[in-house]
Amino acid sequence: MAKRLWLTYAHADNVTGDVDNIDAELRRIGVDVHRDVWDLLAGIPLWDQIGAAITDPARCDGWMVFATQTSLESPKCIEELWYALDRALERRGTRFPLIALCPSTVDPNVLPPALRVRLALSLADPSWATRTKQALEGRPHRPEISVDPYEVAPHESPDGRVVLEIRPRSGSWAPCYVAIPASEERVVRPSLYFGPRGSPPKNATLYQYRRGLGGTENEWLVMQASNEATPTQSYYLRCDAYPSRISFGVLGGKPFYVVKFERPAR
Repeated sequence: MAKRLWLTYAHADNVTGDVDNIDAELRRIGVDVHRDVWDLLAGIPLWDQIGAAITDPARCDGWMVFATQTSLESPKCIEELWYALDRALERRGTRFPLIALCPSTVDPNVLPPALRVRLALSLADPSWATRTKQALEGRPHRPEISVDPYEVAPHESPDGRVVLEIRPRSGSWAPCYVAIPASEERVVRPSLYFGPRGSPPKNATLYQYRRGLGGTENEWLVMQASNEATPTQSYYLRCDAYPSRISFGVLGGKPFYVVKFERPAR
């Protein structure tokens, strides 16, 4: 059964459909949204509008307020909101999800103390909807981690040349290749080395090294060797200038990757 969220917001904050969008995003991931709008100009106490719903377990699994700077700068609004939160915590307990959703940033001093120490989210965070659902379900937030399965790390060279360390984060590449666009060979003047991770070697230590053109139209200058690239053993590409891109990985197989650089060779 979908978790029920009571969403409280000021009428003025939905004039351009911002709250409609929040509602739609939450429903898209399976949250049952119930909306409760207040009009700051009407002078109706907030507790009379939201109290009955958020203190009833049969009607609500969590409560969110769209906390904009405009809607929370009214002293009367803040006073009523404090009262509502205190009553909710008294009836539902400290584990009851209380969530402040901010459009981007909001002065924390305008938030009631109960919200400052609870979950405060920002629409600038791409995971705000997912984190809301996790809170309603009582699950801790585990941010998604995206890391490339390889590392391409620049190193300083005493002679001023570019040194790029290339290695897999797991597994191995053998035989391994590193390639640059063939049209950039004269400017980049690449040479390939092999050695321990984090320690660019001064001399080449390559086995069965070959160098030539490759690709569907011979568009790559390919350097290859039988040394096994691993998380602790890296290839090092030494150049006069950054190439526009490099390709590397297992020669004639997978995995293989292409990385572009912001400073292309000229």
